[in-house]
Amino acid sequence: MFHSLKEKSVVYLLKNEFVPVLLPAEVVSVKFPQQLQYGNLSSEMNIVVKAEGSVVNLEGVPCYENLFTSKDGSLTVCDSKEVMAAHIDAEYTKCRNTIESYDYSVSAAQAYEGMQKILNPQLAREQERDVEIKQLNRRMDGLEQNLTGIQAGINELLKAWQPNNG
Repeated sequence: MFHSLKEKSVVYLLKNEFVPVLLPAEVVSVKFPQQLQYGNLSSEMNIVVKAEGSVVNLEGVPCYENLFTSKDGSLTVCDSKEVMAAHIDAEYTKCRNTIESYDYSVSAAQAYEGMQKILNPQLAREQERDVEIKQLNRRMDGLEQNLTGIQAGINELLKAWQPNNG
């Protein structure tokens, strides 16, 4: 539990980034902001840790737990290798389940889209119109590029023709 941490204790930091990173960290300091609150020990504490040369200040860490995730979700800290391993296993399982459900989700989304068109013909017409507009826009872009090329060719011909006539 975090309340038993001391200077130089080892904790594990999990940076919850696009690619999560696990770092061992050393406790630099431990502070209990309110030693006594209504006769009870404080239930939260502040911990300062150092990992890979960076100092991280963790505030509001629950004293009587082993795992804490920052309010913004960017960092998880744990004082136990086993508890962190279980947390990482749970996150891994969640990711695997998401990956495995991708094909189902794509198929289900397509099926639901078809059902929406059956139940709401106006929606179907709007979606068809949107597809047609996108196709027309692509064709217009192609025509604009062709016209720009033709115009550049005409300008080159005019430049080449003018010195011969002048």
